[in-house]
Amino acid sequence: MHEQWQRFDADVDYVVPLAVRATTRQDDDAAIDEEPDLDGWLQTYTPQELRQEQTVDPVLQALQHWAEEGKPDKASVALEDPALKRYWLSWPQVTMEQGVLNYR
Repeated sequence: MHEQWQRFDADVDYVVPLAVRATTRQDDDAAIDEEPDLDGWLQTYTPQELRQEQTVDPVLQALQHWAEEGKPDKASVALEDPALKRYWLSWPQVTMEQGVLNYR
C-alpha cells in the first residue's frame, strides 16, 4: 500500500492547493442605516414603475402580498415555487420601501 501511495504522489505532482478566501464581517447596524445605492439603470425608474414591473412576476407578486398581509406559515409555502420558498427562508432580508420590494 505504501508503495502505491509513493507512486501516486510521484505521478500526480501537479496538484495545486485550493485557494483560500478571507472574508470580514460587516457591522449589521451600519448596513441598515445606509440608504440604498441606486446606481445606473435603477435610477431611471420611479417606485411606481418598479412596483408595476414587480406585480407582473408571480413570485414577486406573492412576496408583495406577504409584505402587506404577513408572512405565511411553512405549510402554506411547502408546495410553492422554489424561488418563493427561498425568499420565505430569508424573509428578514426582504423589505418593502415605497411599495417596492428589496432584497438585502
